[in-house]
Amino acid sequence: METQKIVLWVIIGILLLAVVYTVFFQGGSSSVVSSSLSPTAGQAASAYSGMVGGC
Repeated sequence: METQKIVLWVIIGILLLAVVYTVFFQGGSSSVVSSSLSPTAGQAASAYSGMVGGC
């Protein structure tokens, strides 16, 4: 029972490291996310440009 938990946590750790490596060091899905969000961010910035600086 205890060895099954250890093996499960080892597998989870390996998968987590693989995801972190893929996202940060291979430029995986982060470039896709930034390219899809930039047009929306530009529209939001132009729509609310009068509120820069607060009250």
